[in-house]
Amino acid sequence: MRGARSTTKCLFAAGMVLAFISAHPAHAAETTSSNPLPVRSAAAKNPPLKIGLVAFAKSRGFSVCASELEALDQNLFRDSDYSLRAFLAESNVNARPFSALIDSRKANPQGGYARALTNIVITPGGEKGSRCTVMYEQTLYHDQHCDTVRLQMAAFAPESGPTSFGSITFDLLRNMTLTIIPVGSAHCVTVVKEVAY
Repeated sequence: MRGARSTTKCLFAAGMVLAFISAHPAHAAETTSSNPLPVRSAAAKNPPLKIGLVAFAKSRGFSVCASELEALDQNLFRDSDYSLRAFLAESNVNARPFSALIDSRKANPQGGYARALTNIVITPGGEKGSRCTVMYEQTLYHDQHCDTVRLQMAAFAPESGPTSFGSITFDLLRNMTLTIIPVGSAHCVTVVKEVAY
């Protein structure tokens, strides 16, 4: 999927991102991917593997769009601990969207954690073998001034439309935008949105 490849490149440069959730939830399930505290036993040497989005979705009966879910997991949540609440259709699970609200945190090299809230929606293609539609929106708080964040995430991206209440939106890719929102004098919130068909 060409859009997914370009998304991958931008996401590694941009850091963490956010998704738009559709309104078809019927039942919900929750899980967490964080590892338990270390235990003084032989089992502690081999901690359990993190439960990924693909494994979680399959455990709830959503067995399509695995490559798209894996790409989101790798691009948005690599080296992160997260918990999620997923929403699926009560019937015909593989024919309806899979959506999730994901709370994630990732250790910073400088110490502390970066925390993000992400909405994802994966919609199966209408025909067998057709691509799934991916929408996500990720909000991330930065303990930095917005000028620094812009240089890190959108140094050469053009502005998209007028500013609104101090926020600025940039076009990162054809279907991806970044909104930078100043918070106080030295902090920043970013919102990244993408739709990939």
